[in-house]
Amino acid sequence: MPKFLPDVHEVREDVNDYLGECLAFDAGLGVIIERLEAAGELDNTLFVITSDHGEEFFDHGSVSHGMSLYEEQLRVPLLLYQAGRF
Repeated sequence: MPKFLPDVHEVREDVNDYLGECLAFDAGLGVIIERLEAAGELDNTLFVITSDHGEEFFDHGSVSHGMSLYEEQLRVPLLLYQAGRF
C-alpha cells in the first residue's frame, strides 16, 4: 500500500482491483504473444503499450479528480518492444 493511502478495507479493495486489472492485462498480452508466435509473426511485431494512471490513481484524497501534480500521477507506463531491436 502506498504510504499516503489510509489502510482501510475500502482502499485495500480499490488497490486489489487495480492489481487485478494489471494481471488481466498481462494474461491477455500473453495470449496475443502466443498467437503471434504460432503464426510466425512475433519477430515482425512492434509492441507499443501505454496507459493512463487509472481512475484518479489514488490522488492523495484530493477532490481534484486526477488533476493534482503528485509524483504518482506524472508517471505513466510506456513499453516499446520488437524482437531483436529493443
